[in-house]
Amino acid sequence: MRFTVAAAGMLGAAALMLGSGVAAAQTTPPPPPGTGTNTPPSSSAGAPGTGGQLSDQDRLYIMQNAQTDLTEITAGGLAAQKGTTAAVKQTAQTLISDHQQALTQLRGIAQNASVTLPSTPNQMQQQVLQQLTAATGTAFDLAYLQPEIAGHQESISQTQQELSSGSDAAVKQFASSYLPVAQKHLQLLQSDLQQIGGVPSGVSAGSGGTAAPWASPELVGALLGCGSLLVVGAGAQLLTRRRRA
Repeated sequence: MRFTVAAAGMLGAAALMLGSGVAAAQTTPPPPPGTGTNTPPSSSAGAPGTGGQLSDQDRLYIMQNAQTDLTEITAGGLAAQKGTTAAVKQTAQTLISDHQQALTQLRGIAQNASVTLPSTPNQMQQQVLQQLTAATGTAFDLAYLQPEIAGHQESISQTQQELSSGSDAAVKQFASSYLPVAQKHLQLLQSDLQQIGGVPSGVSAGSGGTAAPWASPELVGALLGCGSLLVVGAGAQLLTRRRRA
């Protein structure tokens, strides 16, 4: 029953993993000119760290992470209130504090680069926050922790991508300081999940850490690659049938 609830919780909260930014550009309203992922790099981009225009890579990274921070702060507030264990509540407080600090840093970078950051989570993230608001008990813990783990794995991967492909010194410095924080969060979340019985095991997420034992590599890849709730729903139904069999 526990794993069936976890699969259902994944359906209710799968988009939270997109706090890492995978679907932010897909689900939010069209960004202002020059901020979209399809905008060609500007030929007048300024020198790294000088306040000039950012490359597409740098711009996308800070905008995605800003929405990540906004979502994490709100979700963490819910977990601090509704988590059923002291560990979940303490982890939530840690995530709130760290993401508030990260958001402050991103706002400074964005202001220096004349970039307007999103002021709210994207539409999918807002829907997930509503679902977390309605969840209670252990079902809430699972709905919070499982997608958080997947989201932090993807966030780590994206931060490593920024460090290897980004060009702005200030953005890369932020990414360098954020990476160990995200890795620490992942460890805390995995530990909390183990304490309530949902032990991650063996499924590589491609950027460190592991995924849930009942989540197939194909399902994890689909979730992290395109964020499709339809895929999650199909996976949850299949897993439920397997558990009943």
